[in-house]
Amino acid sequence: MEGKEYVQDPLRAIDKVFQADKRYADSQISVEDVHRALAPIVLSDSVPTPVRQLFETAKNVSLYAWFVYRFHQVSEMVAYSALEMALKSRYLEKNPDCDPKSTPRGLKKLLKYAQTEKWIENSKFSFGRALARRRILDRQRDEIIQSGILKSPGDSIEMTEPAEADIDVELHKIDIVAGIVERQANIRNDLAHGSTRLDHSSVSRLSKVAEIINQVYS
Repeated sequence: MEGKEYVQDPLRAIDKVFQADKRYADSQISVEDVHRALAPIVLSDSVPTPVRQLFETAKNVSLYAWFVYRFHQVSEMVAYSALEMALKSRYLEKNPDCDPKSTPRGLKKLLKYAQTEKWIENSKFSFGRALARRRILDRQRDEIIQSGILKSPGDSIEMTEPAEADIDVELHKIDIVAGIVERQANIRNDLAHGSTRLDHSSVSRLSKVAEIINQVYS
């Protein structure tokens, strides 16, 4: 029928189940590469078993996104469910006499509670220093552009690598936890309410979620 829109990525034909998704078929990324990226993302033994089980499911779904690209966002949704389960479990563990119905509802409220209780802190995130370094370099680049030193499109100038002391100062200016509370909750809500987003972000997203959960149970 003319003008009809077709659903992309329908159910695989049985003889194509084990073929790479078309988005990976011509890339340099192999399923072994994806597995190597996911394997080190591990929750600590202090995290409750149901949470770890759910998170492993998220990892497996992420791995199989190599075959079905749209599994990336499914994997993220499962990972956020594991994060919410972890936060709820920790809340009840820390407040054993509370009415379970009084548990903060929704991922954002639970993350805000974790922030208030300092279950998650800026200094404990592994990517903090890299983020601070990148911010310094971005400012340095903007200053160079605004200075007018570069006269033509082909001109270039060497960037100065930030000193560790400068990175320390910059790191203290960044509220990583506040950003996580806002952004992770928004991403999860977007997915939960029928997002059309499609990208290959699940591995990096799972890595961040694992860091949050491990901090909550550290």
